[in-house]
Amino acid sequence: MEAVIKVLVIDDEVDLAAVMVEWLSKRGHEAFQISRGSEIKDWVQSHQVDVILLDLMMPDANGLSLISQLRAWKPHTKVIIISAIDDPKIAAAAVREGASFYLAKPIDFAELERILAELE
Repeated sequence: MEAVIKVLVIDDEVDLAAVMVEWLSKRGHEAFQISRGSEIKDWVQSHQVDVILLDLMMPDANGLSLISQLRAWKPHTKVIIISAIDDPKIAAAAVREGASFYLAKPIDFAELERILAELE
């Protein structure tokens, strides 16, 4: 039996985040959604989470700078950057900051499933 993974989706594209939460839930994971950068710190510090899917570019938050903050708040939590910017330099910068993976939008759910299985 696969372990239940607690996943937080942080993306200002509310509809996309909702689709990801639904997809994760249908696979037996606990999934939560935040659409504003201002909500991240309080949520992350008050909830247990195994994986964070973090949008790189949001109106009120910068994904690259958030990675190091998330790593400080939850050092054992895996961070997967999701972004419409499919640039190897940005992906490398995200990994240098502490992201475990970089996943380009549109989300390839088969790839996301492979990544989550690898993180278990």
